[in-house]
Amino acid sequence: MDKKNRLCQPISASGSINPSPDSDLTAMPASASATKDDIVRKAKQLVDLHHETSLVITILKFARSGHATNVMVEQAIALVERHITVARDQADDGMLRSAVDLKAGLEEALRNGVESLRSKLGPTNEALKVEEPLARARRALGHEIRRQHRCAGGIIDIFDLTADELIECKFQGSSTALGEAAGQLKRYSKSFPGTSLSIAVRSIEPEASWLADVLRRQGIVIIEIEPG
Repeated sequence: MDKKNRLCQPISASGSINPSPDSDLTAMPASASATKDDIVRKAKQLVDLHHETSLVITILKFARSGHATNVMVEQAIALVERHITVARDQADDGMLRSAVDLKAGLEEALRNGVESLRSKLGPTNEALKVEEPLARARRALGHEIRRQHRCAGGIIDIFDLTADELIECKFQGSSTALGEAAGQLKRYSKSFPGTSLSIAVRSIEPEASWLADVLRRQGIVIIEIEPG
């Protein structure tokens, strides 16, 4: 606006310029609005990453002392993998190094600390009612198997070398248990591409039958030790 036009604008009692009806001083270019949205989105993302990192560090401390479950540690690893993706997208070398270090620590704790916790607690229902009976049955068929086999993604309950099959055991056949097992198998399979994947449970609960069908269609075998 030139000086002449500015002087023609109405002036309020306070001395400020009141825009005329034809003026649009509050209008914001679309690019400016988009930039603001990007800033807000990135700020929220950084806050989320900060909270998630604090949570991951806490889980890592528990895992190193053997007081974290497989699922807890694996979920923490999944969070860190997202952080790694974000860091790479933003070309943030510092964030990337921190996330990679956290992931390495979690994977080491998963291999060592979780196994330590299991030895302290003794055999679980999962081991007694699902893992051991299945292992005996496979050995009776002449299969070579490994139990509690370590890999980069964690600890595989049963690795059937003869069948080239990874088996995750769960005591309950609930939808929650099946979902957790499927996530664990996905992590393990990265170390064994092409290997068959199976979930062993005592029996499938009625509320989880739909998920069992979905997993079967995805190529995951569901093994029931005591079919209902």
